[in-house]
Amino acid sequence: MKRIKSISLFLAYSISLLYFGFISGKVLNGFHEKEIKNMENASGLIGTTCEETETEETSEQRNSFAVSYNMEEVLGADTEYVIEEYDIKDGTKVEQVKRVPAKYMGMNRKEFLEAMEIYERYPPLSELERGFTSLEVTGFSAKRVVVRMNYSYVEPSEGFYICIMDHKVKVYCDDRKTVYLDTDMRAEDFPEYLQLEMLHGMYMETEEELYHFLETYSS
Repeated sequence: MKRIKSISLFLAYSISLLYFGFISGKVLNGFHEKEIKNMENASGLIGTTCEETETEETSEQRNSFAVSYNMEEVLGADTEYVIEEYDIKDGTKVEQVKRVPAKYMGMNRKEFLEAMEIYERYPPLSELERGFTSLEVTGFSAKRVVVRMNYSYVEPSEGFYICIMDHKVKVYCDDRKTVYLDTDMRAEDFPEYLQLEMLHGMYMETEEELYHFLETYSS
């Protein structure tokens, strides 16, 4: 009887151990699965945060680019177009405020400077007649642009001499020393008989006669 009782206690003890072992394994597995799930959630959160940060940075860059593009200074109908006519002989200056010429509308600083460079190299004959020598842009913004036009005004002359110097046509006052007009016209632009006459100095009595002659061969 004692033997049977001992066997029963042993079996009960063994079953208890197995039961507690099963319960412990369950608890440990549940804890492990919970930890893995938490780690996965944390990883997903970090990934989302990085993506959001990257998206925000990209958006900020695009917005910054759009703002910088929209803020580019260009000439418009409301821009003050100031012309400063400067006499390089006596240092006097006359300022005029005009409307922006239609051909310059919508230009930014770079485009306007390029246009002014071309104007300086190839000025109209009317400007050369006034004694135009050069220009410079001293101010540029959407509100106000300032162009300084430099002139070397020549005193009225009783007559003029058209001459050829270094293959280019120049006009001198009646003293044959003071340059009245320095043109970009070349000797080859004229017939040979006129070139020979200009080599010695072709005389023109009036400004009207002079400009009519030059305009005839400048076109």
